[in-house]
Amino acid sequence: MKTLAISLHRLGDLIMHAYVLKSLKDEKGRSVNLLVHPFYNQIKFIFPFISDVFIFEREYCQKSIGENLFNKNWPYQHIKNLVEKINSSQFDQIVDLSQSDTSARWMSFLNAKQKIGVTYDPKLQNKIHCSDNQWIHYLHSTSQSEIHFIDLFKKSLDLSLTILPPVSNKSLNSKLIIFQTLTSDIKKNWPPQKWIQLFHKLLNSFPEFEFKILSSSNEFALLKSTYSEFNGAIPIIVTNIEETFKVLQESHLIVTLDTAIKHLASWAGVSIVELALGSSNPKETGAYQDGAIILKTQVPCSPCRHSNFCSQPSYLCHNDLSVESVFAAIQLQLTLAREKKSIENSLEKYHLITEFIKMQKNNNYLAPIHFVETSEEGWWSCNSISKYEKGDFYERRTKKSVEVDY
Repeated sequence: MKTLAISLHRLGDLIMHAYVLKSLKDEKGRSVNLLVHPFYNQIKFIFPFISDVFIFEREYCQKSIGENLFNKNWPYQHIKNLVEKINSSQFDQIVDLSQSDTSARWMSFLNAKQKIGVTYDPKLQNKIHCSDNQWIHYLHSTSQSEIHFIDLFKKSLDLSLTILPPVSNKSLNSKLIIFQTLTSDIKKNWPPQKWIQLFHKLLNSFPEFEFKILSSSNEFALLKSTYSEFNGAIPIIVTNIEETFKVLQESHLIVTLDTAIKHLASWAGVSIVELALGSSNPKETGAYQDGAIILKTQVPCSPCRHSNFCSQPSYLCHNDLSVESVFAAIQLQLTLAREKKSIENSLEKYHLITEFIKMQKNNNYLAPIHFVETSEEGWWSCNSISKYEKGDFYERRTKKSVEVDY
């Protein structure tokens, strides 16, 4: 059976979708194919299970329509040829993992025996459901999903929920901590002065570790200027995606904002501390890793809509997340990693967390810290570490299957 998956969002979404598609290949024995943007070529090394790839040159199409120097007929021919090529492949199933207006239009152009997602009517005026798939109906009936998108799409394809990816032993033995301090969305960025305070605390508290900041070639000048006071103490390394993946595999821990690098870290098996700011919604797209730590701000306006500007006079979520909270989260992750080899069961892990909470002088610093684990049913589950103070939490810790009215 041949399946075509449409993944036309950002790079981080595509990396998340890899978990769904690998499960589809492994569990169902499907021939899995992709309709994606050209940036797929940057990340194809984590998709060895893909049979065929169809590239949609959206950016070039947009330039061709909007700029005089480009051939105005090219977008039409490109899309027409791509539709014909895909339809000639005679796919049994098409699944839309983007659930966007663009992907819905593609769904309306393409043929398959079964479609999972949303499409447009023949006049391309109104969107309609392709089937009665309850998980897709749920996704479109709520403004914010209570189910992680990876789990949701797995269920939509009748795939099992398995234990979340673990941290690798190679990561546990490393002495390198890396940082992703910038995103393309200012709402998700933590202020530079707070990163600087954090770096000073870490250098003083953990001299046995090596620290590095990840950078793209476009970010290097800004990062070098921002963190110039650290000279060689915290080098800034310029890497492409594949090089970043190799660095992640050699690292003990990454402290990161909500970027594609966070999802790449899950595949690399490195411990994660995630800062969820602005429109970042961990319930939908949080770090997909057993034992990841996510810092969630307490301000009522977060998470905001991705496409909207900040509604406040200043970024309240940036101000709300303190250096002390992030430092405490790193301390906890390093403590758990140090003891991981001797931990034989989950109860010992919860005991370590409980002891860590007791040792903190100011528990207010711990309020934003949330711990990711696999529930008994296999769901991605994220709970405030304050719950670990209660002795019976181990027995009732699981987030039961999400009950949704359809």
